[in-house]
Amino acid sequence: MQRMVYRLAGTMVLLCAFLGMAIAEEKKAVAFYQEIGPNFLINLRPSNGLPGGFLQARVEVMVRSQAELDAVKLHVPYLRNDLVMLFSSKTKEQLLRADGQHSLRRQALTILRKRMQKEEPSVNIEKVLFTQVLIE
Repeated sequence: MQRMVYRLAGTMVLLCAFLGMAIAEEKKAVAFYQEIGPNFLINLRPSNGLPGGFLQARVEVMVRSQAELDAVKLHVPYLRNDLVMLFSSKTKEQLLRADGQHSLRRQALTILRKRMQKEEPSVNIEKVLFTQVLIE
């Protein structure tokens, strides 16, 4: 009798673990990526009497559904404009600091989310990715 209880308990533990893994897999949403391209080539602001320099960057955004991806594609020109305004407000020194590019990515995410909330409130841009960056 005791063996049966242990076997039943073991089987139930395995079944619960399997179901838990299946539920976790179900919750993972597929990622969709859209390049906000072509690559940006931006004149950076001068600072402290030094010339500004240039920023070249490839930017992509991540969303979680095809509908969100389609909405982002529709508004790429508007999103590019907002990013050009952000990037051109920066100096070379700001971007070369230890947290400079991470700070810029966070700012870009905030700006793009605000734009999409105005244009398509149901769209959530989850991430902004700099897939190529060159600062000169």
